[in-house]
Amino acid sequence: EKPSVASREISKMKRKYLYLFDLNGTLGYVRPHVSHKIRNSRDNLPRADVTKNGYDFYLRPQLDMLLNSLFTNTTSDIRVGLWSSQNDKQTELQSKVFLKHFKVKLLCNSHTNRESYALKDSQVNSLEPLSVQKNLEYIFKMHPDYDLDNTILIHSHRNLISELQENELIIPEYSPRNPNCNFDHDLHMAYLARYLDLLRMYEREKRYEGVRDCLRKVHYDVFIRPYEHKIGRSSDLNPFGVR
Repeated sequence: EKPSVASREISKMKRKYLYLFDLNGTLGYVRPHVSHKIRNSRDNLPRADVTKNGYDFYLRPQLDMLLNSLFTNTTSDIRVGLWSSQNDKQTELQSKVFLKHFKVKLLCNSHTNRESYALKDSQVNSLEPLSVQKNLEYIFKMHPDYDLDNTILIHSHRNLISELQENELIIPEYSPRNPNCNFDHDLHMAYLARYLDLLRMYEREKRYEGVRDCLRKVHYDVFIRPYEHKIGRSSDLNPFGVR
């Protein structure tokens, strides 16, 4: 259902944005801990960034840069939340590791009840990200400043609620098993920071009406194409010059 004109005007006036992230596969990669000896003998992955509670955590490259750009935004128009496809225990653990001290600044922290899906027992407690139903009405009722015009879901697997897919931004899953992921030199956190800046600028300039309109007309994959082309033609793996 399309928000009313009054709703759109309120969103514009407040200029607020809510970005809801998934965890594993989006902000980093998590797997059960692999010992140093085993990793050296048969595993091509380097030492994990963090090992905690029996799991290895690999932070997506440039994650700190993205988090700083979102949580320390001087215009105070950005709020960040989670909608995790993990169970409650993994959501709590992964959010502490990936978000660090920024976790306390989350607007909301939701997770998926995997037991409600027809999954095999092994999938219920799996670390693998899933396509699940993410019903934003739950968020909007709790936080009435946000609606379909100013909320974006950011994850690697499509929302199963088709009418809300216009509010999602899908980035490649961060995993060494994903052939479309350059695990050591992934730049999607840096791309994402610039892309979200661009969408907010376009809306401030009134080029587009709300995030749905922005996402339709300024496709993420089109936005990053020049940078990926530049990398493909040179040894430059850092087109933004970030550290």
